[in-house]
Amino acid sequence: MKQRIPANEQTTKHLVVPPIPVPGTSYVILPDNRLARLLKVSVYNGKEYYNPIINGDLQRIAREDLMTLVEKPKAD
Repeated sequence: MKQRIPANEQTTKHLVVPPIPVPGTSYVILPDNRLARLLKVSVYNGKEYYNPIINGDLQRIAREDLMTLVEKPKAD
């Protein structure tokens, strides 16, 4: 017998379906059919960084700065 999940605890498909890895690459296919590249964390002087390409330029972004951006609530 299936249990009903209360509406406030239900999740969307995007949170439940994992990305599909593309064999032999560092790419994954997201649930909405977009392609994304997995980035490894680089460590410099004991601090973790990601190195994405933004607007055609290689950037170095501290992991903690990125997490701060992700955790900020959206302004209305």
